[in-house]
Amino acid sequence: MDMQTLVRRADNVSLYLIPDSTNVNMSGTMTTVEGPPGPFVIGDYPSSTLTLHANVTTGSGSDDSRVLRGTSVKARLAKVDHSGNVESGSFWSGGAYTYNGSAWGTV
Repeated sequence: MDMQTLVRRADNVSLYLIPDSTNVNMSGTMTTVEGPPGPFVIGDYPSSTLTLHANVTTGSGSDDSRVLRGTSVKARLAKVDHSGNVESGSFWSGGAYTYNGSAWGTV
């Protein structure tokens, strides 16, 4: 399963890691994630300040963990409970990685 990431254009910091199968609508001033792990609106960054990259991870497995392409860093899609809290054990952390369209790095 490949993933996609939304990054800030100014510094390439990856803010969200979501499945490639999830529709991300970046029309207008706000970005809307329309499927799992959403739906939700990204209200703190205008769409014009973000870039969406698809097919950014490699790996397989039923636990949703992936090795970020170009690194040895493992990321897991954050699982959110019914109260909106991220479940413990998630490896992914928004704002902890950069992605420039071809390679991952750490902040």
